Amino acid sequence: MTAAQIIDVVESAGGRLWLDGEICRYKIPRKAKHLLSELRAHREEICRLLAVRAPVKPACRCSKRTFPHIHTQEDRARAIREWNRDSKWKIQ
Repeated sequence: MTAAQIIDVVESAGGRLWLDGEICRYKIPRKAKHLLSELRAHREEICRLLAVRAPVKPACRCSKRTFPHIHTQEDRARAIREWNRDSKWKIQ
């Protein structure tokens, strides 16, 4: 299996591969754990392919009860409105 095929199989199974600086990161569902040996065998080529394709923002690990990533003042205002709507604790 080539590195491109491995990336396609992982992503079609619901997994994710991305670069975090120089480090290749992955999140693979249990049903695709058999691909770990393939990932390790083709690590360098997979990292090169990930480096040339468009960057993928890692998924947010926030739960529904915490604030999402806030990048702008508008994001902050939206997050506060949503929090106030869903919570008994109000933020001013």
